[in-house]
Amino acid sequence: MNPRPSAFIVCLLAAAVLAIAPFLGGCGRNGGKATGDIVIGFIGDLTGPGAFAVKQTLDGQADYIRMLNEEELVPGVYVKYITYDSRGDRGRVQPAYKWLRGQGADLICTISGDEAAILMPTLEADHIAAFTANSSQSLYASEWAFGVLPPPIAQGETIAHWMEEHWDPNQGVAKVGLIGLGPLTISREILESIQEWCAATPGFVLAAGELVPYGTVTWAAEIAHLRDCDFIVNTAIGSSMATFERDISASGWQGTHVGCMESFMAFWTLVRTAVSPDDLDGAIASDPGAHWNDNVPFINQCKEYTEKYRPSEAEEIFAAVGRIPGWCAGYIIAAAIEKAVVAVGVENVDSQAIRDALVGTDIDVEGFGNPWRLTGDLPCFWQTVRMMKWDAQGAEWQACSDWYRPPSMGG
Repeated sequence: MNPRPSAFIVCLLAAAVLAIAPFLGGCGRNGGKATGDIVIGFIGDLTGPGAFAVKQTLDGQADYIRMLNEEELVPGVYVKYITYDSRGDRGRVQPAYKWLRGQGADLICTISGDEAAILMPTLEADHIAAFTANSSQSLYASEWAFGVLPPPIAQGETIAHWMEEHWDPNQGVAKVGLIGLGPLTISREILESIQEWCAATPGFVLAAGELVPYGTVTWAAEIAHLRDCDFIVNTAIGSSMATFERDISASGWQGTHVGCMESFMAFWTLVRTAVSPDDLDGAIASDPGAHWNDNVPFINQCKEYTEKYRPSEAEEIFAAVGRIPGWCAGYIIAAAIEKAVVAVGVENVDSQAIRDALVGTDIDVEGFGNPWRLTGDLPCFWQTVRMMKWDAQGAEWQACSDWYRPPSMGG
């Protein structure tokens, strides 16, 4: 499929404005909902602890849709994108949904699968589809909520697989540690998967699993518990993730730094301000998607429009990865809208039509480990993961494993 399939627009407003407004709407052609207008409503943390990475993903969606609308790739269709700032507070998810539906939303988008899970009874009752950047285990077998990335447990399984393949048993029992945020699903699911794996795998032991509150930036107690580990898996986000890497590096610890896409790679710009990237040479991270240095059409197109639309931000954008799943989400939703228009006509596209088109999506995209389609009860389009290694000399992440389908993804 050509990587410019259809239409869907994001009107992303400045973070400074979002900080003083609980919700803001995007713009349509005529100020209201006309024939051919499709409304996407987004719920996400635009000003809270996850805002740095959320903005990367939203900007990816915004620019994909800007391209589609400006180039009129689907005649007669215009997609509005309106946002509601959850501020990282799950208690704001239901009010957000109610407000977005009042604005005519045909599809609900979120960053976290947990936000979609909160809405699941309402989505099913209203027959409104949800599309998330990160899926979760709670979305398995769902008929109304789907995601781009696999649930975090898949990255935990891939990290465990990599450690098993690369640990020399002659060195004795490998001690594994984890640092993460207690309220964060990514941290809890990856800890659970690694804990179960260590218990079942001879030669490995979970020496410490430290889950701390949001906002933690001092680490003396946690480092004392983790200092003897051979691997430390960092699943925190934002300033917590970056300051831990700063402090564990300053302590003289000599083990292997490990992270997941949503921690190391999404917040790598923050890491580079907290600790010299040279000190993290050889750090490992799991990644379910293609990367900036993959010479494939999807990535090349994303890079082209990043440089076209955000030339002053491009260097910082290319230092992280959040834009890639955002561009992918735009691609998939746009393709579904195009398919829905063909199926029911532009005047009849609604949430049911978009949901049916999402379920029927099957796109083979070069550079990814599996075709983008929903398989069985799996709630996500990306179902394989590979490991990346930070090369300080080349100042880039490089693939250091083949694509791996973890057990939770049918491997």
